[in-house]
Amino acid sequence: MIEGKNKITDISHCGKADLHIHSIYSKKCGLVEIKSILDYVEEMTDLDVIAITDHDEIEGALEAVRLSKNYSFEVIVGEEIFTKQGEIVGLFLQEKIEPSQALEETLYQIHRQGGLAIVPHPFYFYGHLPGFKKAISVRTLNKILKKEDPWIKIDALEGFNPSWAGFFSRRKVAKFNTRVFKLPMVAGSDAHNLSQIGRAYTLFPGTTAQDLRGSILNNQTLIQTCEFWSPKDNAILIKDNVKKRLKKYRRKIFEVYKKR
Repeated sequence: MIEGKNKITDISHCGKADLHIHSIYSKKCGLVEIKSILDYVEEMTDLDVIAITDHDEIEGALEAVRLSKNYSFEVIVGEEIFTKQGEIVGLFLQEKIEPSQALEETLYQIHRQGGLAIVPHPFYFYGHLPGFKKAISVRTLNKILKKEDPWIKIDALEGFNPSWAGFFSRRKVAKFNTRVFKLPMVAGSDAHNLSQIGRAYTLFPGTTAQDLRGSILNNQTLIQTCEFWSPKDNAILIKDNVKKRLKKYRRKIFEVYKKR
């Protein structure tokens, strides 16, 4: 039962959603095939909704939607989009949104196609370091929230992300959202391998993707924190990505050699 805005009093009747999952379609860091993700969610979790949110790509999410008819949960088409001011997650998308645009333009494109805009791992500090993608800052978020354009807005913040990005920023997110922004909060695992799926999730009234959408818009969500990625998780992610890139480079070298 829900009593008032953003207050869930009976979680036993809530659905569970992991809104931040990567697949092999995330070119630089994706490791897991779509079918494997769907099988794992079905067999090893009690999630009602998942979102595939590959970096700057929706092909994996579209494939997941096509295959999900044989599963007991729903799939949302998402994309984690790089913008000039930091990354943003679009949910309920119909078309791919190109990266490297201004944040305002990206937000406009998300909402133009009926999507929701979620800030993933906001404010994390190493987004300013060379080699890391930017995170949306407090200043940038504040600037967007002052806009009166209904197409240029933020629908929710990722209040818990079990990766290192989420670990270092979670208290700052909670503080600023409670005192200043007062946005709906969601959670996602940011999973790059199967064992990470469901490490964090969003509770919402109902069980369907549309129930979730309405809950975000009405500020009626509750984030659930399970556990952060372990050092072993990070080591496996680094090792598997190194292997993936070495395989890619070997293939390129072989193709060049064949042309000689």
